[in-house]
Amino acid sequence: MLSYHLGVDLSRFPQDQVLPENLDVPGVEGHYREVSELTRRSGMSLAELGQRYGAGRTTSGFAGTAGTVADRMQEWFEAGACDGFMLQVPYLPGGLEVLVHGLVPELQGRGLFRTESEGPTLRDSLGLPRPRG
Repeated sequence: MLSYHLGVDLSRFPQDQVLPENLDVPGVEGHYREVSELTRRSGMSLAELGQRYGAGRTTSGFAGTAGTVADRMQEWFEAGACDGFMLQVPYLPGGLEVLVHGLVPELQGRGLFRTESEGPTLRDSLGLPRPRG
């Protein structure tokens, strides 16, 4: 995923070393600056960086089984640290299947995720009025 975003084949570099400096990045330069700084500051290897990036750069602590992820989400929600989550799966379709068949039922069992939609459309579920006309 990181190779794709940077537009650089990172498999050609030693995976046990930090991300090379001063790469010519045809992809998203902001991502390169972010991960480049992170690897130098932390000494994180390219392999570790790839794992972290694939799991979501801002989701530290939200990886594991459906139960452990649900525990962390519940902790944040009940502490008032958030009012919702944006989820990203690191691979398709398996990651999405784990989310739908693992995490969602776990959250529903805890009463933290709805079991039915508010209506037949997204507009209904979001409580948005229908346009006139």
